[in-house]
Amino acid sequence: MKPLLVRVLNFMGLTLYASLMILGTSKSDAESLSRLPDIISGYGGYQFGMSLEEAKRVDARAQVTTCDYKETAFCLERPDTFFGEPGVIRILFSVKDRRLSRINLSFDRLAGTDGACKKGSTTVVGALLRRFGPSNKTQGGKVFWYAAAGGAVSFLDLCVDDDSGMIVVSYEPAAGF
Repeated sequence: MKPLLVRVLNFMGLTLYASLMILGTSKSDAESLSRLPDIISGYGGYQFGMSLEEAKRVDARAQVTTCDYKETAFCLERPDTFFGEPGVIRILFSVKDRRLSRINLSFDRLAGTDGACKKGSTTVVGALLRRFGPSNKTQGGKVFWYAAAGGAVSFLDLCVDDDSGMIVVSYEPAAGF
């Protein structure tokens, strides 16, 4: 039997997917699909393949940090507001070539109260739906928007209850970076 947390996360993923499909199909499919760009090349001025020096010029407030992501040499990060919610942007640099390889927006609600995680999740996914239209894939509780010419945006709701948890949005390049 699966642990309770795994069952809860799977249920939440299915619930989120159903909600996304209901919300996302309110407009015509052609109109919704046209919002997804042909290629996902970065986020907020950061472009995949940038050097650390180039990425530092995007926002001087960002600080170099060590981070424990697979195949990541280091990160550049800063707190800010994204989609109307406070969070942290983490720019990940590849161990292989020390170039920008992924962008994560993290919304930590681990010590949340008053429905902070659920509200944050609803706000963030709503902004993604308005920007990209309905998702085109879900897998393991993660919701994806894949661009036709490459790159993807993903959304992961890790709220353990209405109050606490974490929300993560990732921007990833086309395979080969």
